[in-house]
Amino acid sequence: DQYLAIRTELATEREQHASVRRDLEHARSIIQTAAGARRELEGLCRRQREAAERAARERVAQAEDSAALQTEEVLSQEFELLLLQRKAQDQETEVMQLEIDRLSKLVFELRAERDINSAEALHLRSELKRTALDR
Repeated sequence: DQYLAIRTELATEREQHASVRRDLEHARSIIQTAAGARRELEGLCRRQREAAERAARERVAQAEDSAALQTEEVLSQEFELLLLQRKAQDQETEVMQLEIDRLSKLVFELRAERDINSAEALHLRSELKRTALDR
């Protein structure tokens, strides 16, 4: 009867381990997806920033050629817009990093839980063997 209870408990723990393993695999997949998205976002931000910087340099050269106050005003407004765009991109990157950090923490916690469950299962197995030997 006790053997059956221990066996049932081990089966339950095995199911829990499988669930934790699935959760870990899912979390790993999410982290990989998030990391890929982050790399893509960073590349996009870099390309946009480089394009914006090139465009800004061209406009600055035009402003120096014409030296018109109105052109300088327009350039100033465009630069402010570029700063706002960059700030928005930086905020998006920060949000992605926070999500990655959260998922990394989740994976760490799931691994710790798995390790605890594994240790507990090992202990129960040894108890089961000891009980079987005592009989």
